[in-house]
Amino acid sequence: MFILLKSHFKDRFVLYSLIVSSVFFFLTTWFIFGVIDWNLERLVLHYNIIFGVDRLGEVKDLWYFFFGALGVLIFNYLLSLFLYAKDRVISRTVMFFGGFWQIFMFVAIYLITSLNS
Repeated sequence: MFILLKSHFKDRFVLYSLIVSSVFFFLTTWFIFGVIDWNLERLVLHYNIIFGVDRLGEVKDLWYFFFGALGVLIFNYLLSLFLYAKDRVISRTVMFFGGFWQIFMFVAIYLITSLNS
């Protein structure tokens, strides 16, 4: 297992994807726990230009974003680690889309933060 981890981290594409995923996960976590006021009664969770505000929620609904981002980060890394010995291309693809998904989660949390400030 240690040899697999060592060879997994030597692959630059996997390592850089993991770094991007981790950075955007920590940025998302910082926005959730550091920027948003947890004393708010209601929080705008979705807004569009046609209907305006169409989803209100409580601040505790942000826990779904946190656990979703954490779950995808862990699941994609473990799946990539499992698939690395069999097929490196699939492993790299899983890690790339995991990083891409973390970027979208950060953008969503940033927009929620900017709507509620």
